[in-house]
Amino acid sequence: MIDDEINEPSSFGTLRYAEYYRIAAERVIGDCNPLESRLLMPAYHLIAQSIELSLKAYLLSKGLRNSRLRGPLLGHNLSNLIAEAESLGLNTLVSLDDLDRQLVSSLSRHYETHELRYIKIGVKELPFWSLISSLAKRFTHELHDYCLALLIGEEGARKRIEICGKF
Repeated sequence: MIDDEINEPSSFGTLRYAEYYRIAAERVIGDCNPLESRLLMPAYHLIAQSIELSLKAYLLSKGLRNSRLRGPLLGHNLSNLIAEAESLGLNTLVSLDDLDRQLVSSLSRHYETHELRYIKIGVKELPFWSLISSLAKRFTHELHDYCLALLIGEEGARKRIEICGKF
């Protein structure tokens, strides 16, 4: 038995990491002159990592094991992750439309093949930053209360959010 099966991460802990990657992506893109684009690939990689972790946080909350989330079917495949999450009711917490799915799909093609981390010669068609970053924020913020309540109960979550806000 691998250690991940003994110590499954919490959905809230995973979502918290998703939010940290999202914030890091926003900071990187904030330092980027779009005409120079030297930091675009790191920013897109970070926002994809955020989306991956948000979807995995939801899937963990539905009982999927970390070993399955890391497996070949789901792994870094954002398209498969969102499809699995939607099949388990993600839309009850995060309202998604066809454009959102297209954004995730277009990012997934490059993310799952690690093209955002390693140089691959050619043109990449990436989703508009404003759209994909907004979607990443929707994931983390709309899943926040649900994942926190699973960790500390609804009353504890309500009190914590009232005092501390999100994250």
